[in-house]
Amino acid sequence: MPALIDITGQRFGRLVVLRVGKKGRKGIHRKWLCQCDCGNFKETRCSNLRSGSVTSCGCVRKKWLRIRKHGDAMRTNGKPAVEYLAWNNMRDRCENPKNVGFKYYGGRGIVVCERWSKYENFLADMGRKPSPKHSLDRIDVDQNYFKENCRWATRDEQNNNRRKFGSLAHFTDAELLIECRKRGLIHATSESSDGVRAAESCTHSLQVRTISRLRSEHGKRRRGGALPSVQSVSA
Repeated sequence: MPALIDITGQRFGRLVVLRVGKKGRKGIHRKWLCQCDCGNFKETRCSNLRSGSVTSCGCVRKKWLRIRKHGDAMRTNGKPAVEYLAWNNMRDRCENPKNVGFKYYGGRGIVVCERWSKYENFLADMGRKPSPKHSLDRIDVDQNYFKENCRWATRDEQNNNRRKFGSLAHFTDAELLIECRKRGLIHATSESSDGVRAAESCTHSLQVRTISRLRSEHGKRRRGGALPSVQSVSA
């Protein structure tokens, strides 16, 4: 067993070593009793002191956490809150061109609302995640990040949402025309109050041309482009 190195009286950061403390659990590694500049006492191993991994009783970290308004960027367990990670990742996707997903978000014109530039506002609007299975989701994937368009959703809910708003291939022809009118992608010169009748009253050739173009342009949009409007559809 190596000889005990006496470090009594030595200073390590905010800690001054007072004397040898208790033995470790296995009776091999002794701890040293130290006093912090704040007045508190702490026992720790010599290796922790000499390596610099322990430099205070913990008061510096606690003070730093109190300075932050929310404390979610770095909690006492050393990890950020999951809501903070979601907020940070959201902004990075939209604002950092070096992010691998930027072309699908910021590169497509998707932005974060000004209110959510502060994490406190994001947390106030969205609240905490209901469960570890939930993540941040936009209700309309073609719209920006703001309170009314965002929610905490499970993977299944997000997949259903992508089918509803994102993948035009999942619509029937009539549903596609109606949905595109709702989203302002088609501007009809005349429509009845019944959207289904309006879609059904289109001539077959016009439907084929319109739907073919929309599905083709949707493929471009999925690769980073924008889905343009079809300027006019006659009922």
